[in-house]
Amino acid sequence: MTSPPLPEPPPSARAGQSAYPDPSPGAAASAGAGALHAAAIYNSERDLRTWILSFLMEGLTRREKVVAIVPPRTAEILGSALGSGAMMIQWGVPGMDYQHLGRASEALRTFLDAQRAAGETTRLLTENDLDGGSRGPGRLASYLRSEAAADELYGTHGFPWLCLYDQHRFTPGILADVERIHPHLLDDKGQPVLNQDHVDTVTYLSAHPGPVSVVPPTVRLDLDLTDIDDLGDIRRQTGEAMLAQGLSAADTQLAEVAVGEVIANAFRHGVPPGRVRSWREADAVIVRVDSAGPGPAVAVSGFRPPDLAAGSGAGLWVARQIADVVHVETRRDGTTVELQFPLP
Repeated sequence: MTSPPLPEPPPSARAGQSAYPDPSPGAAASAGAGALHAAAIYNSERDLRTWILSFLMEGLTRREKVVAIVPPRTAEILGSALGSGAMMIQWGVPGMDYQHLGRASEALRTFLDAQRAAGETTRLLTENDLDGGSRGPGRLASYLRSEAAADELYGTHGFPWLCLYDQHRFTPGILADVERIHPHLLDDKGQPVLNQDHVDTVTYLSAHPGPVSVVPPTVRLDLDLTDIDDLGDIRRQTGEAMLAQGLSAADTQLAEVAVGEVIANAFRHGVPPGRVRSWREADAVIVRVDSAGPGPAVAVSGFRPPDLAAGSGAGLWVARQIADVVHVETRRDGTTVELQFPLP
């Protein structure tokens, strides 16, 4: 079978020049050189057919693996513009969707690790499909934290990564945060430029740890945390409460692990007494763990794979991979960690 012909390359590729940094492994070896993490805030289908199409076609011209994880409507527009070249795009990554943010992050990390191990140069296009919903703003805040911590989560892979945001779907405040967390932006000609307003990961995560949910008047579970010897029993009771509120048995088993790690951290790093509560919202089971004592580092913890050989803790890392959403609130007198697990 013959391969489909490539679409007409963008002008930069025809001229032997690239609008994007060199993503080759050699270029990536020097302090992240070659890595592009850019936001493209688009206004119309025309923007997709020009700015974004150029990004994809340049990857095809370079014979890179081009991966697009985008909603169906965006895929339809880009696929139509690419013509036969659409067959050369990998549309999606196994296990990667935005219905469970923790699992999505792990699926993407696993895929990119495999690409790097295989020495395969990759070009990535993503666009979340998060809707409003009862937890919409909070889930989007959690997603933006993952984007801000991209280097910590996925490592410096040295590949071009373009993140799409439809100007009509998000508030000006959200779009301002989108710009802050991306080292590069596309200008009004669709060219990547260095973002002078980019903030570093720790600064952004420290300023955007939540928001935690309002605890309802009646909750399914309410336990005091006073003795670490009770950890096993508390974890069991929390699991039973999550199962009773609608989580599947398999999801409960995993959720119990995540909650157990956070409760253990409350015992080890907090000041007793602590508290664990659980309740159900329309589309998720919520578990909230409160502990006394300061915890300013909690908001920026758990985004980097732990170095177990060096004795690094894995509690929040595990929790962030298992839960859909993790929100944190730190105060002078205590810390709150909230875990959200989506219902089937």
